[in-house]
Amino acid sequence: MRHHPDDYSDFGMDGFGGTIPLSADEAEAVRGVLGPGATEPEEIDATQSSARKAPEVRGKSIALSPGATPGIIGEIVTAATANSEADPAAVAATVLGFAAASLGRARYQMIGDERHHPNLFLAIVGDSSSGRKGTSMSGPRTIFNAAEDCIEQLREKPFPLGCRLKKRSGLSTGEGLAFEIRDAGEKTDDNQDPDPGEPDKRILVNESELVQIFKVSARPGNTLSVSLRRSWDGETLAPMTKTSRISATSPHVNIIGHITAAELSTSMSETDTANGLANRFLWCFSKRPRLVPLPRPMPTHEIERLGQALADLIVQAHKQSGEMVMTKAAENYWVSELYADVETLPDNALGVILRRGAPYVRRLAMVYAMLDGSGDIDERHLRSAKAFWDYSTASARMIFGDRQVDGKAQRILDVLDEFDGEMNRSQLRKDVFSNKPPANLSEILLQLEAAGEITSRKHWASAKATRPQTLYRRAVK
Repeated sequence: MRHHPDDYSDFGMDGFGGTIPLSADEAEAVRGVLGPGATEPEEIDATQSSARKAPEVRGKSIALSPGATPGIIGEIVTAATANSEADPAAVAATVLGFAAASLGRARYQMIGDERHHPNLFLAIVGDSSSGRKGTSMSGPRTIFNAAEDCIEQLREKPFPLGCRLKKRSGLSTGEGLAFEIRDAGEKTDDNQDPDPGEPDKRILVNESELVQIFKVSARPGNTLSVSLRRSWDGETLAPMTKTSRISATSPHVNIIGHITAAELSTSMSETDTANGLANRFLWCFSKRPRLVPLPRPMPTHEIERLGQALADLIVQAHKQSGEMVMTKAAENYWVSELYADVETLPDNALGVILRRGAPYVRRLAMVYAMLDGSGDIDERHLRSAKAFWDYSTASARMIFGDRQVDGKAQRILDVLDEFDGEMNRSQLRKDVFSNKPPANLSEILLQLEAAGEITSRKHWASAKATRPQTLYRRAVK
């Protein structure tokens, strides 16, 4: 059996890149609380493995519940982390991303009048390069490639399994995304054949530098943010440009992105939060659980075994189509308990980022069901989906903390946190806004003080001063 070490192509940019290490100060961007049941990684017996527990690093830890890794998902996570520094939670997220892309959009759930297919956007966030975000990709990628090898050997296979899953990186424009899964085009020149398009609408975008997506989305006229939001919703992509009339119906776009906390804090704008791009991502914190001086590859027989088992499940899922419904037990659990749980949100920026909890749990449950060989969603699939959603929620708390919705207000708080003292209005204008303060600075400061985030006091700088200064500092909580 042949394995494809790296079958990614790009959208006109370099493919996989390295991670950017953080300074000690930047690592402080990761703030959070230790969630219920969180534990440190277990010690590994040195006689059985080359791994040993990593020394304490900045930032706290959260633990992924075993309920989030049932069946083959757990087997892949175990195989991929046995002799590596990959975070099991990041590996589980990667497995779900690959699975969602591979399973396609033949199945769906109705939520009201909207169809939801099992496509996922996953953001793996490390506290620094030591988060080993990228390490989580190699094991699942190897096993899913092995599964595709098994599927290729079948004489008969349901569409679109005759095509290998498109894997791309370097996403920079909405037009580039639409082109990769474009519809067939009409003949435009006597000397040219019609564009056959891309009948397989499945695509997995791996962004080792997810920061680039947020940066290019902020450029005037860039259509990437709109296209990503539409693709998550399953809507036709048809960027309106003067030189191109590309469209992509029935898109099945999935993203696995990697970013550091410091990059995220400087690149994701309040617009990304407000317009719904941020809450279309599942946020997953990644931290190296241990040191492995001599990581070893997964055994070939284990890759082949898991690849074959995965191939069987993917083929079985593609033989079915149409709406996936809940069993009676699943429906009772959703109505009586789970829906209210995921819809209870904090009244701040974190609540905005977690706003799509209900549809995301439903989408995750579809993936768990199909990887369980089931055509319906049972209660156990919803419980697994909730376990992963709980991890994503805890991750978001660590990554975003209780950040303010207003980006300008958050910048003031960040500077006051770092300064750890009192600052006057002139200092705030200079240090926070580079002497280009917003017109409503006074209003922002009043709102922060009313919310209990900052305190102020009057101070006479000298006996000759004609009026007192107002000094601001971070409120003690």
